[in-house]
Amino acid sequence: MPDDYCFTVGEQGQSGLALLDACFNDYTEYFLKKHGLKPGMHVIDIGCGLGCMTQIIAKIVGKSGKVIAIDSNANQINAAIKNTPSSLKEIIEYQMHDINALDQFKHTFDYAYCRFVLHHLTQPRRALKAIVNVLKPNGLYVGIEGVMNYAYSYPEHPAWKTPNFSIHIKEGEGRNPNIGKILPHIMEPVG
Repeated sequence: MPDDYCFTVGEQGQSGLALLDACFNDYTEYFLKKHGLKPGMHVIDIGCGLGCMTQIIAKIVGKSGKVIAIDSNANQINAAIKNTPSSLKEIIEYQMHDINALDQFKHTFDYAYCRFVLHHLTQPRRALKAIVNVLKPNGLYVGIEGVMNYAYSYPEHPAWKTPNFSIHIKEGEGRNPNIGKILPHIMEPVG
């Protein structure tokens, strides 16, 4: 059973996602390129939302690559399909799919990308294990998550001291808006 998405996903939710895209897409593109995204790769975009980053990824992997973009919400998938230019439609395949059911894919990927999804889940370790299982040997997972409840900077700046976060998280006891800070610690046990 999929975790419920805790934000509005209709037109109102799409405007919120568009704002996130405007704030983060340029840096995310830079980060993905810096961390190995290149032409010819087969990529899974998990939680594709409106498909803005999906399109950027498709442009990078080019016609020799492939992007499978998934989201658990039909409204987001429909909006992504509608917003995708025809020149990218042969590279991108959109699917309504749950992150915890990635084992249903019959193939593996060179690269898995997931931004601002895990903090919505009550069992993020289970989702991370599912992601690891669809990666080829030496495949790369790039996860981008936020720290919602604190202002801090890295490297540390006197204006924002790094808070002392607990790295203990119990699965199934609620969502963690600060998962970005503990992501390395919860990824270690899933490989």
